[in-house]
Amino acid sequence: MLHPYGAVRSGYLADPDDYMRLDEVMNWLQGQGWFDLSQPRVSPGTGTIIHWARLLDIPIAILA
Repeated sequence: MLHPYGAVRSGYLADPDDYMRLDEVMNWLQGQGWFDLSQPRVSPGTGTIIHWARLLDIPIAILA
């Protein structure tokens, strides 16, 4: 269980990479393909390919 005053629930994360990871997970949960690692918010129109593995998104998606 997440702590009620923890970083994820409060919306304050220490690193911009944490926000990008959460954005990637949210895109995946909203229907983006498993193998589609592009982030349209980084480079509108073409999208930027993120080099992270989706395997680490599974535990984050369970908590989201």
